[in-house]
Amino acid sequence: MKKIDQQMTDQTVSISPEFLGIREVSQHLGVSNSTLYSLVEEQRIPHYRIGRLIRFKRSEIDAWMEGNKKDCIAPEKMARKVLEPVQKHKIDIDRLVPLTH
Repeated sequence: MKKIDQQMTDQTVSISPEFLGIREVSQHLGVSNSTLYSLVEEQRIPHYRIGRLIRFKRSEIDAWMEGNKKDCIAPEKMARKVLEPVQKHKIDIDRLVPLTH
């Protein structure tokens, strides 16, 4: 009986198509189980607790991932953004201070 219980524990058993367990979500996100447990502990990922069990709703995990998306910025655009405050308009000193001959 112990061997069968161990096999059931080692397998990724889907609770329902909508809800996922730790292993399924860690595989889906490509993170370790321990990373996922840390995110749960820090309340940084949407989850459900049923006693000691932790479950995740597939649609909420996908939405959470989209919310954590970081857009890439082209290097040229980033350079312009960084240099913008440094670049000042050129001032024509001759127009400000008229020459007197």
